[in-house]
Amino acid sequence: MLSPRLMPDFLASFYRPGALETVDATLAALDAHGAILWVNEAWYRFARDNGSDFTFERYPSYFDGISGPLRGDYERVVADVIATNTVFEQDYECSSADTIRHYRMRVLPFLPDGLLVEHTQIATHDAPSGDPAIEELYLDENRIITQCSNCRRVRRPVQGAESWVWVPEWVARSRPGTSHGLCTPCLGYYWRRPRRR
Repeated sequence: MLSPRLMPDFLASFYRPGALETVDATLAALDAHGAILWVNEAWYRFARDNGSDFTFERYPSYFDGISGPLRGDYERVVADVIATNTVFEQDYECSSADTIRHYRMRVLPFLPDGLLVEHTQIATHDAPSGDPAIEELYLDENRIITQCSNCRRVRRPVQGAESWVWVPEWVARSRPGTSHGLCTPCLGYYWRRPRRR
């Protein structure tokens, strides 16, 4: 849960209360020093699915879950995002013993001296791009594919969750019949976040 000092500014950036809870990407709000202020349900679910028992007491800092030389790299990323007020993005692998997983991380400077960290799984399909069976996964009830105008993720209709997936083939070239919208983190960051004074 966010501290009362940060909660109003943070939640005011989004178009409806609780919007971030329905996002299926893992999200964490951090202060400028990396302290975890808030995480969404997808964060807890990812931790449970991977044998971790996340609590704010066990992981007071985002960096507590990062070992070895990568910790310093992530500390520098957070400091740079805060100092420059610019978005950081990077693709990385986070595989388990039996599953190969690739993610795209985005670090958005959100709060005065704080930020939102988003981890979205990159879609991988065995079938070639353009396969109707793959495209069917992303079509809405009007047979339209919606792509975020800012981050280029593609909406995957999932009941009860807001799912936006990184589909590399459609970043390079949009599929015919694609419409554009805004995913919740981009809407809050690019259009509704409080501006720095």
